[in-house]
Amino acid sequence: MLSRQLKTKKKHETWFRFAGKPVRFSIREFAIVTGLPCGKFPQKSKMKLKAKIAEQPYWPCLFGKVEVATVSSVIKMLYRKTVNRDIRIGYACLALLESVLLPTSLNMKISRDHVEAIKDLDAFFRFLGDE
Repeated sequence: MLSRQLKTKKKHETWFRFAGKPVRFSIREFAIVTGLPCGKFPQKSKMKLKAKIAEQPYWPCLFGKVEVATVSSVIKMLYRKTVNRDIRIGYACLALLESVLLPTSLNMKISRDHVEAIKDLDAFFRFLGDE
């Protein structure tokens, strides 16, 4: 489908050719098909932002001193079963985010922003379930 994609100036929609005809697939259709919340991100209060600045990054808790982690390395960590349940759930969420829901690169590197998003798994799951 993406190999037959047409160029467009609109940010939140994709046009592609199907049976010789142009077809639109927008963020609205994506939300309907997947059931995922595709609205605006909830605004963060200034108090939460100040608290986040003071917090330590979550990356070292998951990956130690490793600077770059990939989805394949996370899946290998899941197979080893050497960490506790919460960290394993975090690894699984990262693998899904980076490979299926929000792939950011072809070699599927784990984004530090996504690692911080899964730090609070309850808030992460609430965000996915909102709508």
